[in-house]
Amino acid sequence: MNNSKTLKPTPTFLTALLLAPLAALHAADHATFVNEDAWHYFTAAPDVKRGLGDEDNPPMRPEFTLTKKGLENYIDEIARGHVTHFLMNLNSQRANFPSKTFEPLWKSLDEPERYHPDYIRAMKALYESGVDPYKVWIDRCRIKGIQPWISIRMNDLHRVDEPKSPNISTFWHEHPEYRLRPEGWNSGLDYTLEPVRKRMLDFITEVLGRYDPDGLELDLIRFPFYLPKGREKECAPIFTAYMREIRKVVNAAAAKRGHTITLSVRLLPKPSESRNLGMEADVWAKAGIVDVIVTCNHWATIDFDIPLAEWRTWTGDKVPIFPGADSGIAENGKRRFANFEEYRRWARIMHERGAKGLYLFNLFQHPQDGPVWNGVLSGGLAPL
Repeated sequence: MNNSKTLKPTPTFLTALLLAPLAALHAADHATFVNEDAWHYFTAAPDVKRGLGDEDNPPMRPEFTLTKKGLENYIDEIARGHVTHFLMNLNSQRANFPSKTFEPLWKSLDEPERYHPDYIRAMKALYESGVDPYKVWIDRCRIKGIQPWISIRMNDLHRVDEPKSPNISTFWHEHPEYRLRPEGWNSGLDYTLEPVRKRMLDFITEVLGRYDPDGLELDLIRFPFYLPKGREKECAPIFTAYMREIRKVVNAAAAKRGHTITLSVRLLPKPSESRNLGMEADVWAKAGIVDVIVTCNHWATIDFDIPLAEWRTWTGDKVPIFPGADSGIAENGKRRFANFEEYRRWARIMHERGAKGLYLFNLFQHPQDGPVWNGVLSGGLAPL
């Protein structure tokens, strides 16, 4: 007979349980975050025609197929090194899963006016076979000791200048009155408008109901426009109130799952850039609305001068600040992929400025046995 008493969860016990992964993040000697682009795996898998590779998406090795085993192999490749957090981006203006709040990306297959890349057909077939890639990745990350996070692009505008693009939603096409500007790469949806905010909040709620991540990233620089031009600071409290609503949704999902869901935001490299766009990161950090801040360049070129001390002065010491790097270097009017020595130089500067971890976005080269990917996996970006 077992005479041990049944432990009843107390508020203190539940708080400790929910904060455990976050405490581990704070205590980690060095965190390495890798963000998996929304389409990279699906366009580069060898069993997709486009997986033969092109300049931007080199082909993956044969073991990284669009199958459950292939998806697991991909995480195993990542887990052989020093990656601590794997972020899965699962949306543009449409969802990479059979969403009920966003249109799935493969809705475009029924739209003759759109073009139909092979990878979208392959993605749809994957789900129809009973395999959800993000569930597979989340489960495999936990087996391998990596924290699985989900990244949501909050105002994506990829290919917005291409009317036939499969990525652009019917919502964006049918509601020009909801846009900040009529057209262009800064024509995102206006977050002062309730229908825009509700649509994204419903999507976040759905994502956290469908998936079980350790963290949720709100990617606020894909793309960094949310409030009317010239009125960003005036409208900033509207976005901060919205952030509080998102925090409530995250807390509710965490309570249901029985573990913390770390809430992170990805912002531009300098505090002034966030302030000018109406992103009150200081309020979010000090009020406990967010748990982590990642500060990263927007696409063009890696920022070697991210002012971490200035960030800590602005946001305080309640949340960690992790510097991030997109994959490019701009020089002579052109953009190319950064090489490993450039990543290493950037990492050294960030460590000298007190970074406790690094965040890598769009590592399109991996896993090709190239110097960048192997350098990351071998711990080459950790402090010397």
